Amino acid sequence: MTAATIDTGNIMEIGASSAKMVLMALGGLAFVVGGFYMSQASTGTSRHSVESVHFWGYASMAFFGAITALIVWRLLTQRGTVITLSPEGFRDIRVSADIVPWTAVASLNTWTHSGQKIMVVGLHPGEEAKLKLSTIARMTRGANAKLGADGLSVAAQGTKIGHEALMDATIAYAERYGRG
Repeated sequence: MTAATIDTGNIMEIGASSAKMVLMALGGLAFVVGGFYMSQASTGTSRHSVESVHFWGYASMAFFGAITALIVWRLLTQRGTVITLSPEGFRDIRVSADIVPWTAVASLNTWTHSGQKIMVVGLHPGEEAKLKLSTIARMTRGANAKLGADGLSVAAQGTKIGHEALMDATIAYAERYGRG
């Protein structure tokens, strides 16, 4: 999908992909199982004590267990459109139920971490405070900023579109409607 082929005069609705969500949940479950085996280790490695291996096993189970639970919850509860691009603005229900007007968007960038690409939407000063961010977005906003994703993080993961197509479409809408 290129900017020339995107019809920015209409609303673009991007839904969740059940198949992608199931694969992500299975991946998370694999890390939980790996953490369980680490937590049950009876010997350490040459570099790590048994206690250290146990700690990282339990930490892995807690972290990836929480992530997997979130993925399963979204798989069971999320129906319909996840990301909407329209002449008025964009919305990702995982970030906020509010529509973010294109005139509020200051920048669109890709942030890559551990091979995952995330679209980072920078807003003009004061605009983010007007939004009612989701609980997850509020909880992760500060940590994401410290890691280099300073803005609203919009991921294509778990949707029916890839990162590059999402970026192309978002840029096309922002260029057409963002100059207010």
